[in-house]
Amino acid sequence: MDTPTSRKKVLPLSALLLLIVVAVTLMACTDSRLHRLGIFSLSGTVEKISLLMTEKPQEDDPGLYLYRIPFTRPLVESYYIHVTGSERISRAILAAADGHDIPLPLAFSLAWGESSYRVHAVNRNSGSVDRGLFQLNSRTFAFLTEDQLYSPEVNARYGLAHLRFCLDEGKSELVALAMYNAGTARVRRGTPYSTLNHVARIMEYRQELERSFEGMLADPGRIAAAMSRRSDS
Repeated sequence: MDTPTSRKKVLPLSALLLLIVVAVTLMACTDSRLHRLGIFSLSGTVEKISLLMTEKPQEDDPGLYLYRIPFTRPLVESYYIHVTGSERISRAILAAADGHDIPLPLAFSLAWGESSYRVHAVNRNSGSVDRGLFQLNSRTFAFLTEDQLYSPEVNARYGLAHLRFCLDEGKSELVALAMYNAGTARVRRGTPYSTLNHVARIMEYRQELERSFEGMLADPGRIAAAMSRRSDS
């Protein structure tokens, strides 16, 4: 005969159903919390970026391509905000580069080479003054006020419009950068040695930006960090 201590305890059906409901609820809450922490969303983001990159036309700049896609635009913005240290400056350059179809590493490298991303940078020449992010010349851009020249949005728009002209004229980035610095007529006569050094610095920085951006796309940790910086801003 069974004793009280030897009988197996069997849960009533109602209690068992209650436990199942609780377990499912806890799992759902855990999944929701993980989504909030970005564990599942990060995996999905990395996979989606990989898929988008397989669809990118070969000639397109990766950064500009992803900037033009609403899903990945925050990632590109975050990367370049980290590069310049300024959301306003980065957004101004991104918008102007997009409008004039200029590779992002080239656009940002030119701003770095001209002003080190300083909005109020000034360089006085004989008879003219270069001002702002892209060092717009006071004679070439005489129709702009000083306030406009020191506006990141205005300066980037006109600076990259001029770079677009130089790219169309020069047919290569190297020649375009030389024309931007020394003028198209002077480059055709013979590029000054100082301009060649200036262009070399810009191109070296451009390659660093390009490698760093492509490295970020291959590193889930850096993607997470970039997205985190963007969501916190």
